[in-house]
Amino acid sequence: MNPTARVFISYSHDSDTHRAFVRNLANDLRRDGLDCQIDQYVNGFPPEGWQRWMETQIERADFVLIVCTPLYLQRYRGNDPDGGRGVNFEGVVISQMLYDHYYRNTKFIPAIPEHGSLEDVPLPLKGFTTYQLPRDYTTLYRLLTDQHATPAPEIGKTVTLGESPLPRFTPSKEEKRNLSDTMKAAHIGAIAAVAAAIVAGLFALFSSTPSISTQGDCSNVVTGDINSNLTLNCSKKD
Repeated sequence: MNPTARVFISYSHDSDTHRAFVRNLANDLRRDGLDCQIDQYVNGFPPEGWQRWMETQIERADFVLIVCTPLYLQRYRGNDPDGGRGVNFEGVVISQMLYDHYYRNTKFIPAIPEHGSLEDVPLPLKGFTTYQLPRDYTTLYRLLTDQHATPAPEIGKTVTLGESPLPRFTPSKEEKRNLSDTMKAAHIGAIAAVAAAIVAGLFALFSSTPSISTQGDCSNVVTGDINSNLTLNCSKKD
């Protein structure tokens, strides 16, 4: 976990509502243990001037959270000469730092408001994950504090194999229990099928109607159903 990571938020002053959104975000991050800075926390103006203040904040920050809106993108590109120059200047600093590091980025994090669009993310940052706030606040916080949701397990020792192969995976207790229940159900089903086959065979055996006859001098002839009275016939041979 990063010990009190420094976060700077770069954003445009779109409206009072947007300013409040950014301020609430910064307040939440500070409340959750991060040293987050925004221009609204400065009383009046910084002694070194806004340009040096912005450049220093970007350089010192462990992460720069960039809140992207259509106006931010326009000023980032320098296409709003009549608007605020802060984002224009910050855009130059951000682009230069990405350029200097061959666009290997671990610092600059694009974000959009709840109803924002990915189209508002500056081109140099589109190749990285964009966080939608406040929906993705927890996921973003994990990144800022180095708390991985699914950390990789430690690499164990190499297993020396004998004749028995290794299992393809190690099932969890729940998976083992489900597998055991499935095998029990299959075993019970097989026993029931065998029992049904035996009952059907016995029923067929006892419900048949045999007919046995013999011929000869004064021969006995037995006819009829096995469960009916027997009839004994004897005939004299000529």
